[in-house]
Amino acid sequence: MVTRSGTNKVQASAYYFGRNQDLVGSKVGDIKSDYPKFDLNNFGFRVGGPLIKDKLFLFVNAERERRNDPPNGNFTANRSDTPPTPGGTVSNASGTQLDILSSFLQREYGYNPGPYESYSLRSNSDKATVKLDWNISNNHRFNIKYNYLKSLSDINPSTSGAIAGQRSQSQFGLPFLSSYYTINNNLNSFIAELNSTLGGGKFSNNMTAGFTAFRDFRESSAGIFPLVDIGTGTGRSTGTGLNGITATNSFTTFGYEPFSAFNVLNSDVYQFGDNFTAYLGKHNVTVGTYNEYYEFRNGFSPNYYGNYSYNSLEDFYASAGFDYNRTAGTFAPLTGTRPGPQRYNLSYSALPGGAFPFADIKAIQFGLYGQDEWSPRNNLRVIVGLRADLPYLTSDLTQNTNAANLTFRDGVKINTGQTPAKNVLLSPRVGFNWDVNDDRKTQLRGGTGVFTGRVPFVWLSNQASNNGVQFGSFSTAGAVPNGTNPGASIYPFNPSVDAYRPQNATANTRYNLAVTDKDFKFPQVWRTNLAVDQELLGGIVGTLEAFYTKDINAVYNQNVNLPGTEANPFARSSGADTRPIFYSFGAPLTGNNAGLVSTTRNFQIYGPVPSAQGGNTAARPEISDAILMKNISKGYSYAATAQLQKSFSNGLFASAAYTYSDSRSVNDGGSIAQSIWRDRSISGDPNASALSYSNFLQQHRIIASASYRREYLNRLATTVSFFYEAAPAGRFSYVYAGDMNGDNQTSNDLIYVPRNQSEINLRDINYTSGGTVFSTYTAAQQWDDLNNYISQDDYLKTRRGEYAERNGGARPWQNRLDVRLLQDIFTDLGSENRGTVQLSLDLFNVGNLINSNWGTFQTANRTNPLTFAGYNAQSQPVFQFPYLVNPTRNADATVNAGRKLTETFRDDTGGLSSRWQGQLGLRIIFN
Repeated sequence: MVTRSGTNKVQASAYYFGRNQDLVGSKVGDIKSDYPKFDLNNFGFRVGGPLIKDKLFLFVNAERERRNDPPNGNFTANRSDTPPTPGGTVSNASGTQLDILSSFLQREYGYNPGPYESYSLRSNSDKATVKLDWNISNNHRFNIKYNYLKSLSDINPSTSGAIAGQRSQSQFGLPFLSSYYTINNNLNSFIAELNSTLGGGKFSNNMTAGFTAFRDFRESSAGIFPLVDIGTGTGRSTGTGLNGITATNSFTTFGYEPFSAFNVLNSDVYQFGDNFTAYLGKHNVTVGTYNEYYEFRNGFSPNYYGNYSYNSLEDFYASAGFDYNRTAGTFAPLTGTRPGPQRYNLSYSALPGGAFPFADIKAIQFGLYGQDEWSPRNNLRVIVGLRADLPYLTSDLTQNTNAANLTFRDGVKINTGQTPAKNVLLSPRVGFNWDVNDDRKTQLRGGTGVFTGRVPFVWLSNQASNNGVQFGSFSTAGAVPNGTNPGASIYPFNPSVDAYRPQNATANTRYNLAVTDKDFKFPQVWRTNLAVDQELLGGIVGTLEAFYTKDINAVYNQNVNLPGTEANPFARSSGADTRPIFYSFGAPLTGNNAGLVSTTRNFQIYGPVPSAQGGNTAARPEISDAILMKNISKGYSYAATAQLQKSFSNGLFASAAYTYSDSRSVNDGGSIAQSIWRDRSISGDPNASALSYSNFLQQHRIIASASYRREYLNRLATTVSFFYEAAPAGRFSYVYAGDMNGDNQTSNDLIYVPRNQSEINLRDINYTSGGTVFSTYTAAQQWDDLNNYISQDDYLKTRRGEYAERNGGARPWQNRLDVRLLQDIFTDLGSENRGTVQLSLDLFNVGNLINSNWGTFQTANRTNPLTFAGYNAQSQPVFQFPYLVNPTRNADATVNAGRKLTETFRDDTGGLSSRWQGQLGLRIIFN
């Protein structure tokens, strides 16, 4: 928001800031690696002054930024027969295998997936603001502002629905550039404001009106091709690996990003507001209104070009029709039936002719409010207010009459044409500020009230699109025919995005649903804060502040197409872990899978109907999921801060603070109904309103800052400042790799932490090459290593005999120190003007510059330490504790020993977060 305006005095400034790889550290811990080429160039200007003195003023501000970065992680492929050095920037992903894969795609399909390393990602923006101020008279002042934004950024592919939640560069895998997308965010905005003084100063009025056009859309640079995820497994999958994803990590990804096809959000927002204030002695009373009218066009359909997921390279090549010898790097035509992927997802248009269905939504929000700012004494100010908001859709949504006839979990009936009732959201508030002794040395302040945020109408656009009328969709789990994929519906790989797209989907029989509860209310919270500021000895000001926030109408999503209920689940696993599951069990398996039984997922009330039974129909559709958006009020957060600060007479300012906070939520929001439900880690019923740590919780935070400015020689000034921050670097969940509970999600099941060996069933891991076992990691060895891993983990060792909590894991503290040096060279230009040249040097994460072990950011080696392998005859889950880096066999039959998972965290040695950076700047100021 620009608040500056032109004045009678001409003022101007121009600036440039730049960074590149020459101003980046090359060593983190014991790992030395030069940072690859990158650059940031930021430049702009501002100018303001009178068009007509005392009457009409102009202010213009513009900025351009061009930035090119290496991909997150900054990993390169492994081109050695031996595993890379632990903690370095060489990924375990084989450059040889990635090169073979790239050549295969170009040779067989004419598709170039792009590079998998050493590429640059753009982040560009152009911004401009023009403001015109007009003093109409002494009592009336008018201004109009124009804001312009044109920006784009190259973004990592979304991890939602990915193998092990990974699609970015890592120590395990490298995605091809084709899987990235470009997000474009453009804006044009006009806001007019009229300020009036009335009644000789007894009244004032502020009126605003405006229009803002947002144009957001995505692009892909590599052309249209299905998205393919390939895991780090080796060899062809067998047993449970045929029925779903069991790979521990992602090896690579290529193709069109799954959420980017036709992804468009055009928003036109019209606004009008008016505030009238009466100055009534000790009372300043304000009444007002603020209203917005919205028109949206939202294009969104996950997996519109298809998403194939495979456990291994061998699985992918077999699905494409080839037997692959990894050691020799050779292909042979596949003998027998081509298998499908371990998972395949597709959405498609259900409109006649197949045109892409955009959701066109119109909505409005009315707001009325009143406030009394009361000053009963000179040292006490009390503010009491009440706001009323009425948000609602003005568009009609399409009714799916076939879905309306179905009954879902807990007896829920679905009406896709129903929108939330028109509910007035009341927000009463009260606040105060008390100078206790009327000497500005002790101040008590605080307030409490209800707050309504900006209404996220995008949630309702989910319902407009995912109603089973505009779109169809389906998801399969299994490379061979099974109970989930009856008949021959296994979808072997095909490079055409239309290969499995129904050609006439007007009688839609396969889709997902997203609907809103009839009693849904838009989000509100109750927030209370209390603070005291006290001047201490020596002019130091101490502050103690606390706040508490409680959800009133938070968002809570359920998949009401899941069988069973929370009280009576479809089934439960046996043994120490008795969580609800959606598997039924069959005959014992043999051969390499001896000790396991066959399983069938039962995660849909309305699932696929075999063709022998008539198949799915419009009246009996296959529904992949039915997400119902409701309200819940369980979430809360609180924080307490202690701060000391002082301004010295010699130009020095210093401040230090510590904050402790806690935040619990049922889910942490998002824009996609299905993803909000799917990406929440669970240990019980997937629909349970389980409260746990928020994604955004930073439980401890220490900050300190200081600044000192000194002018000298009548022409020079030097400013030195620093900012220090110490805090845990984020939270994460410990989950299984694979679908342990059978809900068709492969990275959302929280692990059970065994007390001892009797509480977990482990299974030998055989590493093969060309069908020959060359290394075995026995169940007994795995338990010894798993037990040691749990014992060294500060969180897991406290959870033995319990489930891990959502976001229960906390990354280690990171300590960062940033320093800034400004050198001003100035001269007086007449009696009222000064010209200044300002040189700047910013140093970020200075600790790493001083000592390579300081300022380090650490991240988890793996958040899915255990891989789900299947169930035994006692209905107990069976697992494997894989190597961090698998053993491999060379062409000469020698074996490279793998690397076991022994520690939770590793230093982030590749990115910028652990390295020092420098930035140079030049600013010219005329005022």
